Amino acid sequence: MATAKERRQFIDKFMQTFEKKLSELERLLLRKIIDKFIKEYTEAQSLTSSGKAEKLSNAVKSIYDSFKGNQNIKLINDFVKQLEQLADLQDGYFNSLGLSRQMIRKAEAGARIVMREKIGINANGTVKKGSFIHKYLMKDDNAKRIQSIIRSSVIRGSEPSVIINRITRVVTGTKEQAGVLTHHYRTFAYDTMQQYDAEYGKNVAVEIGLKYFIYSGGTIETTRDFCKSKAGKVFSIEEAQEWRNDPKLLVTKDELKKGRKDYDPIVDRGRWNCRHTIEWITEEEAFRRRPELRKLKTA
Repeated sequence: MATAKERRQFIDKFMQTFEKKLSELERLLLRKIIDKFIKEYTEAQSLTSSGKAEKLSNAVKSIYDSFKGNQNIKLINDFVKQLEQLADLQDGYFNSLGLSRQMIRKAEAGARIVMREKIGINANGTVKKGSFIHKYLMKDDNAKRIQSIIRSSVIRGSEPSVIINRITRVVTGTKEQAGVLTHHYRTFAYDTMQQYDAEYGKNVAVEIGLKYFIYSGGTIETTRDFCKSKAGKVFSIEEAQEWRNDPKLLVTKDELKKGRKDYDPIVDRGRWNCRHTIEWITEEEAFRRRPELRKLKTA
């Protein structure tokens, strides 16, 4: 059995390992880019500054695209395995609630099919082209950032050592700014895992008839006011539908214009980077923790 806290710990541990891997890949990528840059810089001496800038920037882009293309497969395959393990933890928890095992197994099997389809994973664990994950992976402006640095530096007449230093700061990052791969993957990976955990649990819970949950997770200095008001408390699905009207809930630019109609309180919770999780509980447990819910049900 894995509680909401244990699932959060699972996600946090994965993210620590994932970010360490990304940092290692950034250092490897940097070596490849620098080797290519030095080779091309030597061969481009007879070109004009603009010609040299174009040749160097295109050469480095080809290295970045090739490297990222090869590493994407490995990273995503591992990521998908972690999502499946997260679902396994949820399954263990639902099976501990004392409900019909047959009903739960059927709900879990259905939920896995729904989630694979939603995020774009084939039954064999590969990523579907045009899917949510695939589109995100293809949307990457980091190569353009590196190219821009090279073009502007070469045209200004910067020394190779200066250009390499600028490339290094972008690729591997600084204390204030993440490296290119960490910047691209970190928030995506964390939010996807949290939303997968929440939506998978919701699909199973609704199917087996659960209506109550704990907004699980404590508060820290940076906890948003929205989450502070809900952390550790019991709610019904019906009550959660009103959260979209909470003035403390963060909104996107589109929502400022169109409203929060697409906000799902169970899945989106406190919005991006929210560290709280949903822990489903039986009606009996909900009434024990919040006796007034029994009265609300019969009202």
